[in-house]
Amino acid sequence: GGGAQTSTGQDIFLLELTGGGTYRWLRHFGGTYDFVNCGLAIGTDSVDNVAVAGILKGTADFGTGAVNSVNGTMDTFLAKYTAGGAPLWVRTFGTAGMEQGTALAVDPTDDAVVLGGTFDSAIDLGTGTLRTAGSYDLFLGLYAP
Repeated sequence: GGGAQTSTGQDIFLLELTGGGTYRWLRHFGGTYDFVNCGLAIGTDSVDNVAVAGILKGTADFGTGAVNSVNGTMDTFLAKYTAGGAPLWVRTFGTAGMEQGTALAVDPTDDAVVLGGTFDSAIDLGTGTLRTAGSYDLFLGLYAP
């Protein structure tokens, strides 16, 4: 409904349809790698803003300007959009290892986003570097509006 989209490989799209299936809006996120950019989790807050998380490799633009993964490895992204699809913010989390944002939830009382996933070696969620105890560990981060 929103027109043809051309991918640059395996890209991410965020689409809103009405309950009857009518097109409302579309966001398309391309990257510089063929198969790694993946949207893996989605949620909405109390005013229908949309949060999306997943994996980024290389360079991608989520509507707020280009962001890059660290050292060309897989990093986690977390982005938030208005109910109309306008970008609010994007965060990336990466080190020289691999980080994968695979789950999120939105707290209905204050619209904070909880991001979860896995990482190997280290990750910095904004409060300093966390290191794994072994090969892969889980992470949880809370991001307030």
